[in-house]
Amino acid sequence: IEQLGGNPVGDNPADPSPSRAVLLDFGLARDMVRGITVTQVNFTAGTPEYMSPEQHHRKRKLDTRTDIYSFGILAFEMATGKPPFSKPGHQAVAIQHLTEPMPRISDFGGDVPKWFQRLVEFCTEKKPENRIQSMDEIICLLEG
Repeated sequence: IEQLGGNPVGDNPADPSPSRAVLLDFGLARDMVRGITVTQVNFTAGTPEYMSPEQHHRKRKLDTRTDIYSFGILAFEMATGKPPFSKPGHQAVAIQHLTEPMPRISDFGGDVPKWFQRLVEFCTEKKPENRIQSMDEIICLLEG
């Protein structure tokens, strides 16, 4: 994996050749050129459709499990073409993440194997302690 930290590789770093993976960092938390933190205190940064319930609650102690939740939301969207929660307005989406049960992929017309549906369900549990606990667990599930 190549990391692009201000040193773009090729003409379009967001469109890598099939022979390599490129990790892009959009600089949400830190401006690497100026070396300063840009995320504000008491400010929630992120796209509401992909944020975990604990992010919407603005809990200070976040861990890998919040990324696992977002991974599950992204997997859902890859299978259905849309995120599971998408009411108009950030607050409405936050409330959906906090209170509404995760819809099934089949509810949105997606047709996936049962193991994939279960993976999404395990990644998007409302309580972090009920989720898959690490990306290593996801890799083990994907590798079979």
